[in-house]
Amino acid sequence: MYGAPRHCPPVLKMIGKRPLKMLIRCTPAGFERFVLDQASPITEPPSPPDMARLMVMAERHGIEIHWPLAEAPAEFGR
Repeated sequence: MYGAPRHCPPVLKMIGKRPLKMLIRCTPAGFERFVLDQASPITEPPSPPDMARLMVMAERHGIEIHWPLAEAPAEFGR
């Protein structure tokens, strides 16, 4: 389980080619509306995020996106 202290931005990045499934628990409630706004039909193949769209949705929900994400260390996933 990953937990980040309050006011400390968590950084999660999927590395690999298989679809990712995550269980996210956030408090207080409300983050789920941001996640649901980004949902795409299960029949669509996975694709990289549309960052322009994601930034607009984040602003709408009062969420700060720290971009660009740091690159994974070369030794990660060996």
